[in-house]
Amino acid sequence: MKKRTFFKAAFASLLVLIQRGVAHGESANPKKQEDGLEKKIDQLTLKMERMEALNAIQNLIAKMDYMYEGGMYEARMSYIAKKTPGVTIEIGARGVFEGYESARRTLVDTEKYYERSHAEGMKKAFPNIKFPSDFAGKFESNLLGSPVIEIAGDGKTAKGVWISLMTVGKTHDNQDKPQAMWIWWKIGADFVKEDGGWKIWHYVKNPVYATTYDESWMDNAISRATGGGFGPGVPAPAGGSSPGQGATSAAGAIAGAGIAKGAGAPPGGAPPSSRGTVLDANGKITSSHGTTADRTTSKLYHSYSIAEEAQLVPMPPEPYERFNDKDAYVYPSLPPV
Repeated sequence: MKKRTFFKAAFASLLVLIQRGVAHGESANPKKQEDGLEKKIDQLTLKMERMEALNAIQNLIAKMDYMYEGGMYEARMSYIAKKTPGVTIEIGARGVFEGYESARRTLVDTEKYYERSHAEGMKKAFPNIKFPSDFAGKFESNLLGSPVIEIAGDGKTAKGVWISLMTVGKTHDNQDKPQAMWIWWKIGADFVKEDGGWKIWHYVKNPVYATTYDESWMDNAISRATGGGFGPGVPAPAGGSSPGQGATSAAGAIAGAGIAKGAGAPPGGAPPSSRGTVLDANGKITSSHGTTADRTTSKLYHSYSIAEEAQLVPMPPEPYERFNDKDAYVYPSLPPV
């Protein structure tokens, strides 16, 4: 609804209040009448702002993906809360990144890391092509849908979930050619208002499945459940799948443990407590995905399996009045689970 329509409704409501006040003799108390009108204006203003927030938040989350597709990684940082403590970003099995500058490591540094890996793979696969940049030939586009958005009653925060289907075309430095893939994601985010604009406060992006375009995602899930792919707590090969490993390995590298090139997984795989990030012999997080997370995954890391029940991860939000830390999609004060 446009602002003009809201203001018309507001003035109509005020007129009704005035008429009712006169009819009931309330005009004899101007202060009471004025206080009532101010309260009504405040209520209507908050209602208008909460409704406008729905569109602003939908645009914000979509812009994150548009910028990503265009390789504008640094530009996405303008959508992250900078003045509000407790920023957390968690994408796949990268671990949790806490704070604005730490968020940059996963939203910018990790993507640049994979961009360089992609460029090396492209140069090896096509030595006769002169590529204009490391980004050339890299394609990752997200289709967002099924939004569930709730604006807090006090208008200061918001929560939302989305489903995203991602088309991928890229390579890595240890692959012989680019791969085309599908990845199905679920996104959960908490938002906070800063200086009159909405920003991402807590953000989790969880892959449900991944597969190459020529292999059934169900075949992939069967393979993972029967020992042919990557099950819970079992790391993928460094850097993704190696040439000739097949689609199951390629999908497992993304939807399974997701360990990046050079992570150095310990013998026998990553400890279950790492939830995809890699711990060294002393239990400390090691470098993964081109950078190091602040802590291991905080929520249940769930990918589709024929041997498990489907789970709502992340959970769609319900109406709420004020933000509660325990309901955050990813929050620093909550221990890993």
